[in-house]
Amino acid sequence: MRCCAGTASHWQQATEAGLADPALRDCAGRLLAVVGERLPGLGLPDPLLAQVERLLQRRLGAAISPGLDELSAGVGNQEVAR
Repeated sequence: MRCCAGTASHWQQATEAGLADPALRDCAGRLLAVVGERLPGLGLPDPLLAQVERLLQRRLGAAISPGLDELSAGVGNQEVAR
């Protein structure tokens, strides 16, 4: 997509900083806008559409990575060692 053309070579920044990199975060925001406009046209059931919208907002809008979600879930589910 044209909105990502300026970040096509940012693979190293993506692995190191993710969306903390300003150029990648800007690109993610533009992608979110483009995708968000078109989601309703997919014909998904309303509950699934809402879930996809929340996920995209979380990943692209709030820049919360799947890895952080995994870490948070793991911390909350660990038993205290005695």
